[in-house]
Amino acid sequence: MWLDALTDLFFPPRCAECDAPGSVVCDACLRQLPLIDRESACPRCGAPVIHDSCGCSECAGRSFSFSGCRCVGLLRPGLSDMVTVYKDGGEHRLAPVISALMVECLGQWLQWAESIVPVPPRPGAMSTRGFDHMRAIARHVARETGLPIQTVLVARTVADQRTLGREDRLANTVGRYEMRRDAKVSGRLLVLDDVFTTGATLEACSLALLAAGASEVRGCTVARATDVAVS
Repeated sequence: MWLDALTDLFFPPRCAECDAPGSVVCDACLRQLPLIDRESACPRCGAPVIHDSCGCSECAGRSFSFSGCRCVGLLRPGLSDMVTVYKDGGEHRLAPVISALMVECLGQWLQWAESIVPVPPRPGAMSTRGFDHMRAIARHVARETGLPIQTVLVARTVADQRTLGREDRLANTVGRYEMRRDAKVSGRLLVLDDVFTTGATLEACSLALLAAGASEVRGCTVARATDVAVS
């Protein structure tokens, strides 16, 4: 890992949240991440659930093609900063930190999964960022778990999801993802992405994978945007 050593030498790491020198995420900020308790989270959409007779207000009345989703934590300071610094700031050294959080979040789902599928970047994002951020995380998850990676999806050109509201996001992702030419899949697939907002991206990926032969699809994301008030 001489390249990593050189990177640390010439570009010493700083915490993505508090900017303290020494590591890409310091221990104090790691302890304060807004993590979601997977045992009490909604098993369908990964949102933190306020337990009452109404169930999950985030996905009530919606149907998904994927059978479940887990999310590491809330899209709030701490985790949101990590995603931004990694994805848009190009801090590659965050990839193993994020992947370790995802592995911990997934728990027994890792025994369920037969392959992992990273959500591909939208056209143009590779040239802007210079790297495929979810594929890099998937590689670390694969090393930790032994699960194979299937890079079988490609993204078609659509509007940037971050500029759209909830309903427009859903419409924008219809047919957004498709299988690579001659790609084949089967079995139980675990799709990895950075942020779950409406579930539209995971839904579009799941539809493509199921149509291509997958028996079941679940998702895991780094962060979960939510309207639920959690103290």
